[in-house]
Amino acid sequence: MATGFEPPELSVYLFRKKHTLGVKLINVLRNKPGQTFTPMELLTLAKNQPDNMLTLRNLQSAPWIPLCDQRAIQEYRKRIKEILAQEDRNPKVQTELDMLFKELRRVEKPGGIKSDALDARKAYDNVYQAIKRVIKLAPSPESRDYLKQHIKSGASFSWSL
Repeated sequence: MATGFEPPELSVYLFRKKHTLGVKLINVLRNKPGQTFTPMELLTLAKNQPDNMLTLRNLQSAPWIPLCDQRAIQEYRKRIKEILAQEDRNPKVQTELDMLFKELRRVEKPGGIKSDALDARKAYDNVYQAIKRVIKLAPSPESRDYLKQHIKSGASFSWSL
């Protein structure tokens, strides 16, 4: 049964595992109770990179980021045509051709250019799994209950009092 007091064995466990991502995430939450964090903010703070928070917020507001622009694709295709027009190709040129085709497959999709939306879902999954792992490996049922009682997850994460 969970009480309002942190079990002593939990403090020892969190100290011993302080270098793991899950414990770093939990410590960020514990240090700012009641404050909500998006998964990407939590990951940034857990990795001790608070200077990147403003940049991170700006990037999160961007709907998508194209992997390249149309001019780059035109240049890739132009170079491919030049290489294919050559009668004899040495191995270096063939390697270049292979890399150009590979890059075009990476950045193009039917009807346009692929975009790299900041993968908030992936960040959420990373944070959720890391915290879940800490809870699962907590030293006692009381410790697990205590963590479950205080960590709130959803679109954002927080530590409730």
